[in-house]
Amino acid sequence: MTLARVFYLLLLAFPRLCPTEPVEPRRDTDFAFLAYTLQQLIISNQGCVQQNALQERVTKIEVSLASIESTVTRLVIENAQLKEAFSQESKLKDLERRLIALEDREQHQHAAEDGDDNDMTPKATTCTSPFKEVMGRCVHPMPWTTGKWVEMRQVCQRMGADLVVIESADFLWALIQHLRGMSFDTVDYWVGGFRKSTKTDYRWVDDTIMKTGTPFWGYATDYDRREPYHRPSDLHICMWRKGLYFMYSCGVDHQGSPICQK
Repeated sequence: MTLARVFYLLLLAFPRLCPTEPVEPRRDTDFAFLAYTLQQLIISNQGCVQQNALQERVTKIEVSLASIESTVTRLVIENAQLKEAFSQESKLKDLERRLIALEDREQHQHAAEDGDDNDMTPKATTCTSPFKEVMGRCVHPMPWTTGKWVEMRQVCQRMGADLVVIESADFLWALIQHLRGMSFDTVDYWVGGFRKSTKTDYRWVDDTIMKTGTPFWGYATDYDRREPYHRPSDLHICMWRKGLYFMYSCGVDHQGSPICQK
Protein backbone atom coordinates (compact mmCIF):
# COMPACT_ATOMS: atom_id res chain seq x y z
CA MET A 1 0.00 0.00 0.00
CA THR A 2 1.42 3.34 -1.06
CA LEU A 3 1.82 6.35 1.30
CA ALA A 4 -0.75 8.32 -0.72
CA ARG A 5 -3.28 5.56 -0.20
CA VAL A 6 -2.66 5.70 3.59
CA PHE A 7 -3.37 9.47 3.69
CA TYR A 8 -6.50 8.95 1.67
CA LEU A 9 -7.81 6.39 4.15
CA LEU A 10 -7.02 8.77 7.05
CA LEU A 11 -9.13 11.44 5.39
CA LEU A 12 -12.04 9.06 5.13
CA ALA A 13 -11.71 7.98 8.78
CA PHE A 14 -11.28 11.55 10.29
CA PRO A 15 -14.38 12.60 12.35
CA ARG A 16 -16.23 15.51 10.80
CA LEU A 17 -17.97 17.83 13.29
CA CYS A 18 -19.30 20.07 10.53
CA PRO A 19 -20.92 18.74 7.37
CA THR A 20 -18.47 18.74 4.44
CA GLU A 21 -18.54 17.52 0.91
CA PRO A 22 -17.36 13.89 0.58
CA VAL A 23 -13.85 13.54 -0.76
CA GLU A 24 -13.88 11.62 -3.99
CA PRO A 25 -10.88 9.34 -4.61
CA ARG A 26 -8.53 10.53 -7.28
CA ARG A 27 -5.97 8.47 -9.01
CA ASP A 28 -3.69 11.42 -9.49
CA THR A 29 -3.84 12.28 -5.76
CA ASP A 30 -0.33 12.91 -4.59
CA PHE A 31 1.14 13.14 -1.15
CA ALA A 32 1.22 16.95 -1.03
CA PHE A 33 -2.46 17.30 -1.93
CA LEU A 34 -3.52 14.77 0.70
CA ALA A 35 -1.39 16.45 3.38
CA TYR A 36 -2.89 19.88 2.54
CA THR A 37 -6.43 18.48 2.59
CA LEU A 38 -5.85 16.80 5.96
CA GLN A 39 -4.49 20.06 7.42
CA GLN A 40 -7.57 22.05 6.23
CA LEU A 41 -9.90 19.43 7.64
CA ILE A 42 -8.18 19.62 11.05
CA ILE A 43 -8.49 23.44 11.08
CA SER A 44 -12.15 23.23 10.07
CA ASN A 45 -12.91 20.69 12.78
CA GLN A 46 -11.24 22.89 15.45
CA GLY A 47 -13.48 25.82 14.42
CA CYS A 48 -16.53 23.60 14.60
CA VAL A 49 -15.58 22.52 18.15
CA GLN A 50 -15.36 26.19 19.26
CA GLN A 51 -18.64 27.01 17.51
CA ASN A 52 -20.42 24.09 19.18
CA ALA A 53 -19.08 25.11 22.64
CA LEU A 54 -20.27 28.68 22.09
CA GLN A 55 -23.69 27.45 21.01
CA GLU A 56 -23.95 25.35 24.17
CA ARG A 57 -23.19 28.45 26.30
CA VAL A 58 -25.82 30.48 24.43
CA THR A 59 -28.37 27.72 24.98
CA LYS A 60 -27.61 27.64 28.74
CA ILE A 61 -27.97 31.44 28.98
CA GLU A 62 -31.31 31.32 27.14
CA VAL A 63 -32.55 28.64 29.56
CA SER A 64 -31.42 30.77 32.54
CA LEU A 65 -33.19 33.87 31.16
CA ALA A 66 -36.38 31.90 30.67
CA SER A 67 -36.17 30.70 34.28
CA ILE A 68 -35.61 34.27 35.54
CA GLU A 69 -38.57 35.58 33.53
CA SER A 70 -40.75 32.83 34.99
CA THR A 71 -39.61 33.71 38.54
CA VAL A 72 -40.29 37.44 38.00
CA THR A 73 -43.77 36.70 36.67
CA ARG A 74 -44.51 34.51 39.69
CA LEU A 75 -43.28 37.23 42.09
CA VAL A 76 -45.44 39.87 40.40
CA ILE A 77 -48.51 37.63 40.79
CA GLU A 78 -47.69 36.90 44.45
CA ASN A 79 -47.17 40.64 45.13
CA ALA A 80 -50.58 41.45 43.67
CA GLN A 81 -52.16 38.71 45.80
CA LEU A 82 -50.47 40.08 48.96
CA LYS A 83 -51.73 43.61 48.24
CA GLU A 84 -55.25 42.30 47.80
CA ALA A 85 -55.01 40.32 51.06
CA PHE A 86 -53.71 43.40 52.94
CA SER A 87 -56.55 45.52 51.58
CA GLN A 88 -59.11 42.95 52.68
CA GLU A 89 -57.51 42.73 56.15
CA SER A 90 -57.69 46.54 56.56
CA LYS A 91 -61.35 46.52 55.59
CA LEU A 92 -62.06 43.74 58.09
CA LYS A 93 -60.34 45.66 60.89
CA ASP A 94 -62.35 48.78 60.08
CA LEU A 95 -65.59 46.79 60.12
CA GLU A 96 -64.57 45.17 63.41
CA ARG A 97 -64.02 48.61 65.00
CA ARG A 98 -67.40 49.81 63.81
CA LEU A 99 -69.08 46.63 65.09
CA ILE A 100 -67.51 47.07 68.54
CA ALA A 101 -68.73 50.68 68.63
CA LEU A 102 -72.25 49.61 67.67
CA GLU A 103 -72.29 46.85 70.27
CA ASP A 104 -71.08 49.29 72.94
CA ARG A 105 -73.82 51.77 72.11
CA GLU A 106 -76.42 48.99 72.08
CA GLN A 107 -75.32 47.80 75.51
CA HIS A 108 -75.60 51.32 76.93
CA GLN A 109 -79.05 51.68 75.40
CA HIS A 110 -80.28 48.36 76.81
CA ALA A 111 -78.83 49.20 80.21
CA ALA A 112 -80.77 52.48 80.21
CA GLU A 113 -84.00 50.84 79.05
CA ASP A 114 -83.81 47.81 81.36
CA GLY A 115 -82.69 49.64 84.50
CA ASP A 116 -84.41 48.74 87.78
CA ASP A 117 -86.53 51.65 89.07
CA ASN A 118 -86.02 50.42 92.65
CA ASP A 119 -82.23 50.53 92.31
CA MET A 120 -80.90 53.30 94.52
CA THR A 121 -77.51 53.49 92.75
CA PRO A 122 -76.92 56.59 90.60
CA LYS A 123 -78.35 56.34 87.12
CA ALA A 124 -76.15 56.76 84.06
CA THR A 125 -76.40 60.13 82.38
CA THR A 126 -79.15 60.17 79.76
CA CYS A 127 -78.05 61.99 76.62
CA THR A 128 -80.36 63.10 73.85
CA SER A 129 -79.41 62.30 70.27
CA PRO A 130 -77.00 63.05 68.69
CA PHE A 131 -75.06 63.37 71.98
CA LYS A 132 -73.47 60.26 73.49
CA GLU A 133 -72.54 59.54 77.09
CA VAL A 134 -68.82 59.44 77.94
CA MET A 135 -68.01 59.16 81.67
CA GLY A 136 -71.23 60.88 82.66
CA ARG A 137 -70.86 63.64 80.06
CA CYS A 138 -72.89 64.13 76.87
CA VAL A 139 -70.55 64.76 73.94
CA HIS A 140 -70.97 65.00 70.20
CA PRO A 141 -67.86 64.96 67.93
CA MET A 142 -68.51 66.37 64.43
CA PRO A 143 -65.60 65.36 62.13
CA TRP A 144 -67.65 66.30 59.05
CA THR A 145 -67.70 70.00 60.10
CA THR A 146 -64.45 71.98 59.90
CA GLY A 147 -63.53 75.59 60.62
CA LYS A 148 -61.85 78.02 63.00
CA TRP A 149 -62.28 77.80 66.78
CA VAL A 150 -64.75 80.70 67.00
CA GLU A 151 -66.85 79.27 64.14
CA MET A 152 -66.96 75.78 65.64
CA ARG A 153 -67.92 77.11 69.06
CA GLN A 154 -70.88 78.83 67.43
CA VAL A 155 -71.88 75.49 65.86
CA CYS A 156 -72.04 73.93 69.36
CA GLN A 157 -73.89 76.91 70.82
CA ARG A 158 -76.58 76.64 68.16
CA MET A 159 -77.20 73.11 69.48
CA GLY A 160 -77.57 74.37 73.04
CA ALA A 161 -74.07 73.16 73.94
CA ASP A 162 -70.46 74.40 74.01
CA LEU A 163 -67.02 73.09 73.19
CA VAL A 164 -65.96 70.23 75.47
CA VAL A 165 -64.13 70.87 78.76
CA ILE A 166 -61.46 68.32 79.74
CA GLU A 167 -60.58 68.67 83.40
CA SER A 168 -59.25 65.13 84.07
CA ALA A 169 -56.86 62.66 82.44
CA ASP A 170 -59.45 59.89 82.78
CA PHE A 171 -61.97 61.85 80.77
CA LEU A 172 -59.35 62.70 78.12
CA TRP A 173 -58.55 58.99 77.77
CA ALA A 174 -62.25 58.03 77.58
CA LEU A 175 -62.90 60.74 75.00
CA ILE A 176 -60.06 59.51 72.77
CA GLN A 177 -61.35 55.94 73.03
CA HIS A 178 -64.81 57.18 72.06
CA LEU A 179 -63.39 58.89 68.95
CA ARG A 180 -61.53 55.75 67.92
CA GLY A 181 -64.50 53.51 68.61
CA MET A 182 -66.64 55.64 66.30
CA SER A 183 -63.85 55.74 63.66
CA PHE A 184 -63.81 59.53 64.10
CA ASP A 185 -60.04 59.69 64.74
CA THR A 186 -59.27 61.25 61.35
CA VAL A 187 -59.23 65.03 62.02
CA ASP A 188 -58.05 67.63 64.53
CA TYR A 189 -60.64 68.64 67.13
CA TRP A 190 -61.32 71.95 68.86
CA VAL A 191 -61.91 71.84 72.63
CA GLY A 192 -63.17 74.60 74.89
CA GLY A 193 -59.78 75.99 75.90
CA PHE A 194 -58.59 79.50 74.97
CA ARG A 195 -56.84 82.62 76.16
CA LYS A 196 -57.96 86.17 75.47
CA SER A 197 -54.48 87.58 74.83
CA THR A 198 -50.83 86.57 74.90
CA LYS A 199 -50.54 87.79 78.50
CA THR A 200 -53.29 85.70 80.05
CA ASP A 201 -53.51 82.07 81.16
CA TYR A 202 -55.47 79.48 79.26
CA ARG A 203 -59.02 78.97 80.51
CA TRP A 204 -61.94 76.73 79.72
CA VAL A 205 -65.20 78.08 78.38
CA ASP A 206 -66.68 77.63 81.88
CA ASP A 207 -64.01 80.13 83.09
CA THR A 208 -61.96 77.54 85.03
CA ILE A 209 -58.17 77.66 84.63
CA MET A 210 -56.67 74.96 82.40
CA LYS A 211 -54.08 72.60 83.85
CA THR A 212 -50.79 72.58 81.95
CA GLY A 213 -48.17 69.90 81.42
CA THR A 214 -48.49 66.11 81.69
CA PRO A 215 -50.80 64.26 81.06
CA PHE A 216 -52.90 66.72 79.06
CA TRP A 217 -50.47 68.51 76.77
CA GLY A 218 -48.44 67.09 73.89
CA TYR A 219 -44.75 67.61 73.10
CA ALA A 220 -43.69 70.23 70.53
CA THR A 221 -40.77 68.59 68.72
CA ASP A 222 -40.12 71.74 66.66
CA TYR A 223 -39.39 73.69 69.85
CA ASP A 224 -38.14 70.81 72.01
CA ARG A 225 -40.57 71.53 74.83
CA ARG A 226 -44.00 70.56 76.07
CA GLU A 227 -47.02 72.55 75.00
CA PRO A 228 -48.39 75.17 75.37
CA TYR A 229 -45.61 77.13 73.73
CA HIS A 230 -47.40 80.52 73.96
CA ARG A 231 -46.83 81.63 70.39
CA PRO A 232 -48.59 84.98 69.84
CA SER A 233 -51.17 83.63 67.38
CA ASP A 234 -51.93 80.44 69.34
CA LEU A 235 -54.98 81.54 71.32
CA HIS A 236 -57.09 78.37 71.09
CA ILE A 237 -56.66 74.72 72.11
CA CYS A 238 -57.04 71.71 69.83
CA MET A 239 -56.63 67.97 70.16
CA TRP A 240 -54.06 67.36 67.42
CA ARG A 241 -54.44 64.09 65.49
CA LYS A 242 -50.72 63.84 64.64
CA GLY A 243 -49.94 64.48 68.30
CA LEU A 244 -51.97 61.42 69.40
CA TYR A 245 -54.84 63.70 70.43
CA PHE A 246 -52.98 65.39 73.26
CA MET A 247 -53.78 69.09 73.58
CA TYR A 248 -51.81 71.72 71.64
CA SER A 249 -52.05 75.48 71.39
CA CYS A 250 -53.26 76.14 67.85
CA GLY A 251 -53.38 79.30 65.77
CA VAL A 252 -56.51 81.38 65.23
CA ASP A 253 -56.57 80.29 61.56
CA HIS A 254 -56.14 76.58 62.27
CA GLN A 255 -58.89 74.36 60.84
CA GLY A 256 -60.47 71.79 63.12
CA SER A 257 -63.72 70.00 63.95
CA PRO A 258 -65.76 70.59 67.13
CA ILE A 259 -66.43 68.28 70.04
CA CYS A 260 -69.61 69.68 71.55
CA GLN A 261 -70.69 69.01 75.14
CA LYS A 262 -73.95 69.47 77.00
